Amino acid sequence: QALRNIRREIEIHARLSRDNHRHFVRFYNYFYDDKSIYMAMEYAIGGELKRALDRHVAAHGRGFSERRVAVWMQQLAGALAHMHGMNITHRDIKPENILLGADNEIKLTDFGWSIRSARRRETLCGTPDYLSPELVFAQMGRRGGSHGSRSAGFDLSVDLWACGVLAFELLVGDAPFSWTPEGEAGGQDDEDDEDDDLQDLFDRIRRVDIRWPAGIISRYPRDFIASLLRKNPKQRMAVARWVGHPWFMTSEKKERATSKQKHDSTTATTDNKNKNKKKEKKMMIMSQHRHTKSQENLSAVRNVYN
Repeated sequence: QALRNIRREIEIHARLSRDNHRHFVRFYNYFYDDKSIYMAMEYAIGGELKRALDRHVAAHGRGFSERRVAVWMQQLAGALAHMHGMNITHRDIKPENILLGADNEIKLTDFGWSIRSARRRETLCGTPDYLSPELVFAQMGRRGGSHGSRSAGFDLSVDLWACGVLAFELLVGDAPFSWTPEGEAGGQDDEDDEDDDLQDLFDRIRRVDIRWPAGIISRYPRDFIASLLRKNPKQRMAVARWVGHPWFMTSEKKERATSKQKHDSTTATTDNKNKNKKKEKKMMIMSQHRHTKSQENLSAVRNVYN
């Protein structure tokens, strides 16, 4: 089973790399020896997005800016559209499985849980914080819960749910169903009982119990996240509609305005430099002219005395 999963991961990653899509870590080749299997992949100089997020939270006490996250989510939309167009479901989208390139662009990686299939799946997989309600129902059914019978498998839409969780975590610094306001008891505080913590997490996911932090997520990003974190998979916003969402459109306008300001500033600086150069050249010519006149006057005086 393990070898079959590795073979599937290599096949999917290699297939996605054929088109040289900018937002996937490129897969080059693989080799093996008696003990291990090695995969040669593109080097992403920015490292894990999760580590970048942890550093940012440690320094600023919250996640990234809305404009930066909007850019990353737009890039992820391109990757998802390409992947879903090939009937490939990632099934484990999270900051740990996203790397940053030289231009701070995202690159999706780790296709160990990915599957290529057009039909609904029933295999339970993924990271607890990022599991969708339909996966939670399946998990509760296996654990003897009362809601297991409501699960009818899952499809590509589990990735849409994970993207909603991802956007929240990148903005706030913690996943939505783990984050708890200060002063309120949360499941993560009871480290002695991991089963209870997991049950609390699953209960919140099943109810879509999002506790929005005050003053961090504004109207449009909140609407975007809420449109993905829908209990009914069919109601989650399709990737094709992301580009027209107000969050992305307003972020693009601000980006263009910033670029224009930088351009205007650069142009003004260049103009000032050119003006200064012309002024310096004019002063140099005047100085040379005065020097020539002085030399002529001095020669005239010498001629008089001679």
